[in-house]
Amino acid sequence: LAHTKFATTPSGVTLKTSPGQAAKAAPEAASHWTPERRAAAIPRDILKGDDGKWYLRGPDDTLVPYGEEYPSVPTSHRVVLSEPLTWTAGGTVESTTGRLYFEMPQNKKLNRWIEYVCSASVVTDTATGRSLILTAAHCVYDDVNKSFAQDVWFVPRLLDTTGSSDAFGCDQALGCWSADYGVVDSRWTTTRWPNNIAWDYEI
Repeated sequence: LAHTKFATTPSGVTLKTSPGQAAKAAPEAASHWTPERRAAAIPRDILKGDDGKWYLRGPDDTLVPYGEEYPSVPTSHRVVLSEPLTWTAGGTVESTTGRLYFEMPQNKKLNRWIEYVCSASVVTDTATGRSLILTAAHCVYDDVNKSFAQDVWFVPRLLDTTGSSDAFGCDQALGCWSADYGVVDSRWTTTRWPNNIAWDYEI
């Protein structure tokens, strides 16, 4: 997905890169996501404020009205943010769940991008044998600015990775993954939040 443009199929459901674009995704995304950028990535949570409006977390601990650049407001003025929960039971859930790093546009001109992070999980497509990364649609496609994410990079079992690192700084046992393409429901792309909550899923 890194630095690529997407086009929908006639059904409007599947959006994917060409093979040539996909081949470039891994080195570009790997070089982009330095340890410093990973640490600074903003959780892409869509939060509802006490005023009934929806917000995204923004830089400098602010909340930005969803789909708008300004005005931003101090986080404490709008919503109460809960502490993240940690999975402690180990097993398959722990090894197949990780963090999805990506950039999303800050405006419709697509000339300003923000680095975000979401949680995601891996499953196997039994029909093709391919690995699929499941996450929320708002972590891959911006329904307001009508754009896919760029520089997409998945790190499985990030909470407890072990072993030596490869050239990209990834754990050699599980590695880091770039994405060949993203798939979202067409209703997510054509309907605006919060009316498209029911279709907020992606692979």
